[in-house]
Amino acid sequence: MKLHHIGVEVEDIDKSRQFYEQQLGYQVHAEMIIAEEKICFLYKDQHFIELVEPSTTTDKGTFHIAYEVDHVERVADQLTEFGARIIEGPIHARDTIKLMFMSGINGEVIELMEVKEKC
Repeated sequence: MKLHHIGVEVEDIDKSRQFYEQQLGYQVHAEMIIAEEKICFLYKDQHFIELVEPSTTTDKGTFHIAYEVDHVERVADQLTEFGARIIEGPIHARDTIKLMFMSGINGEVIELMEVKEKC
């Protein structure tokens, strides 16, 4: 398991992308819409930040930590044994990515990503 990205919910994805590009030196790696959410992956210094503009109003600035794993369900089962719980998933994003969102033992949001081809 390795850290893949940190995701941040934002109010305005275009304004946020400009901030990260112009002020912090990130570059756009990929943009997409998944389940009506606008998503932008930014890259710098061997790590990603995911900006998420939800389709409904949420608490802006909330975040999640995403880990790339070999098998989403297997890792989710292991985490569940230690008190984590599944929030959502599995979700198939594009043809190459399977996602699962979990609540950690302290309420933190953990995303598990099974990537068949590096994104």
